[in-house]
Amino acid sequence: MTDITSYSCKECNKTHEINMSEFFYGDTGEPFKKLIKKYNHKFSIIGDVQTIKASENILDILGDHQIICLNNDNNFLEPTIENANKLFNLVEGSELLIAVGTGTIIDLVKYVAFKRSLPYVIFFTAVSINGVASNKSVIIEGSKKITYTVSNPIMTLCDEEVINNSPRLINSYGYADIICVPFCISDWKIAAQVSKEHYCSLPFSLWGKYKSILSENGFSNRKQMSEVSFAMGVSASVAGTSFPLSGAEHLISYYLDEFNRLNNLPQQAHGLQIGIATIIVAALYEKAISKSFCFNKLNGTLNFTPYIPIENLNDIQKLEHIIKNNFTNYQKAKEVLDNLSPLPTASNIKELLKQSGISIFPLLYSKEVLADAILYAAALRDRYTILNVFLDSGNLDCKSALNLVEDFLC
Repeated sequence: MTDITSYSCKECNKTHEINMSEFFYGDTGEPFKKLIKKYNHKFSIIGDVQTIKASENILDILGDHQIICLNNDNNFLEPTIENANKLFNLVEGSELLIAVGTGTIIDLVKYVAFKRSLPYVIFFTAVSINGVASNKSVIIEGSKKITYTVSNPIMTLCDEEVINNSPRLINSYGYADIICVPFCISDWKIAAQVSKEHYCSLPFSLWGKYKSILSENGFSNRKQMSEVSFAMGVSASVAGTSFPLSGAEHLISYYLDEFNRLNNLPQQAHGLQIGIATIIVAALYEKAISKSFCFNKLNGTLNFTPYIPIENLNDIQKLEHIIKNNFTNYQKAKEVLDNLSPLPTASNIKELLKQSGISIFPLLYSKEVLADAILYAAALRDRYTILNVFLDSGNLDCKSALNLVEDFLC
């Protein structure tokens, strides 16, 4: 397991736990040789057809080992509890797990390593997600995504050749998952003011090169993207919450995942959904920061009936428990909004996505589904974000959600 160091923070007076996890970018041959020497081949390598093939030249260094391919049939792999339980049984006798891949593989290995009290290593094959080294694992149980707090990897390896040869589009999706973070931070600040969520700026001191990621050439530097993804994961562990990595845009994406799952539709790329959702969240912040944003008392003209109801998802369809029209919440949120540092605009986000190679057209979903996602995503999780600010202040209903989609995504 990773070594844990405690740090008494002078900024928030809280004791943070910092997991001492190693990061390496470049030729990964030497780090792998050290692992062989330490674990004497008692490890399992877990990946899928694509990631193992992409890494086979590097993995040959490891010699005798168990390779577990989680989708030999090439079917779409999801981080379900069924797949996690299957992997749990397959790694019996291993002393170390090596995740070869990106989001789903990493989530499954994190969860199983935690359940078996095993150390694990991440061999990142593409920069497809933010927070790669975080202590969070998202597992699908039934129709719900459950976030587990797990251990951190003992090491995160990014082989330069493998990363550079990975598909551009997959890295584009990771870029979308990274550039949403200014809004995650803003959501966290609002939540700390409204719902007493603990906030501390210390985790962001670990990011270093993040601002340059938002520059015109930010996407082209894979090494920098890898470093930022790793640092973001460590920062979330230090913070003790996933807020530094996940805000309103992730809730909107989760809604779309649920919509697909309950309608037996194929899942779409996480990063593409995050890119679309981040444009909307940027637009919401633009409106909230403007001088014209104000409190509107709820009246009979607002409509909260979904355009496309989802069966068996009552907690999303029933918004009564989160639409408080609460003036006190609005005032507290407004204090934060009035003092935020400048944020990227919706146009900025669109341009960054375009430069990375992501096109949001044609839209993955109908305008009505996207409008429902904006309106109902806040009910998915007990987390206060810019979505709640709009609901609490009487500035969001079916019509205004549809207007957002038409104005910023069409």
